[in-house]
Amino acid sequence: MSNNKEIISIKNMSQKLWGNLPTHQRLVNRNWLKQVHSSLKEGGFWMYPNQGLVFIKKGDGFVEK
Repeated sequence: MSNNKEIISIKNMSQKLWGNLPTHQRLVNRNWLKQVHSSLKEGGFWMYPNQGLVFIKKGDGFVEK
C-alpha cells in the first residue's frame, strides 16, 4: 500500500457512496459513517461490501485500499 494515497473526508466519502440518495438519507448515512470512523483505531479497516470497497482510517478520514 502506498503512503501517498489521498485521504477522503467523511463528507466526500458519504457523497461518493450515497450521492444518489435524497439529502436527508445522505445526512443520516454521513452521521453513521462518523460513528464508524470514531469507533476505529488509526489504520483500522472498514469495508463497504455493496460496492466491493475497502477503506483504512487515516486521520480525519479514510484512504481507499
